[in-house]
Amino acid sequence: MGRIRLGFIFVVFVLGLLGCSRHPAFYDEGNNLLWKISDNNSSVWILGSIHYADSSFYPLSKVIEQAFQESEALAVEMDISDTETQIQTEEEFKKEGMFSGNENLKDFLPDSLWNKLDSIAVVLGVPSEMFLPMRPWMAATVLASMAILSTGIEKDLGIDVVLLDSAANSGKEIIALETPKEQVQSFSDVADSNETSGISYLETTFKEFENLKPMLKSILHAWKTADIKALQELLKTENMTKTEEKLNQKIYNERNFKMAAKVEEFLKTNKKIFVVVGVGHLILEDNVLEILSKKGYSIQKF
Repeated sequence: MGRIRLGFIFVVFVLGLLGCSRHPAFYDEGNNLLWKISDNNSSVWILGSIHYADSSFYPLSKVIEQAFQESEALAVEMDISDTETQIQTEEEFKKEGMFSGNENLKDFLPDSLWNKLDSIAVVLGVPSEMFLPMRPWMAATVLASMAILSTGIEKDLGIDVVLLDSAANSGKEIIALETPKEQVQSFSDVADSNETSGISYLETTFKEFENLKPMLKSILHAWKTADIKALQELLKTENMTKTEEKLNQKIYNERNFKMAAKVEEFLKTNKKIFVVVGVGHLILEDNVLEILSKKGYSIQKF
């Protein structure tokens, strides 16, 4: 049997993003997905997160825990612990991801795709009618999240979520790298007026649904063992569709440059900041670490 490839949307949710494999020199040290980025007089920690996990991930390694405890602030992609952020995110998803008129998802999907959605909904134990108000890209997003949770791993045990809780409990400052609008628009920008891109996005999700559980198991193990080569191989994509390429550009490449710019800002403050982003943003092509390395910053893996 050939290598199972995880669907694009599932990787977006679990690890951050996909991309072509590379292996720069600063990936060869240490036993954690943790790096220190330094200039002449300051440094910032950055951890590659996995957004869904289980209790077997904890406690985190002593190296990660110590770096986190010694930090003054925690920077995350989005502060999902903040009530206002939660409200804004829900509003943005409703605004961008729901049909505003009398249209519904079934109007745009061929019967074969609607029947497939109905079959998957049965497996997940939810009525397919719940997807009717959703635009295709939104239905794919919700379906992916539900499918991941159905395997037994939990969003509440994702590395970033657990560290957010710890930061709040210890009184650390929490910094959001992005706004709800920026995150939601990364997904919604793949949409077009006739929904063809979103339908392609949804169809890809359907195709990969059956392979999800064994692939997630492999990815979770690779994260625990900090096996970057394995993660890169598992996440390597070939022959991406135009929709996947567009989504890759919006969610991965463009956001990486913005994240790198934020890290540069943190270095100028001389504050001890612990940054957490999806590990895909740190190990794949044109990632945050490569961007900063090319700018002359020192990068060390722990």
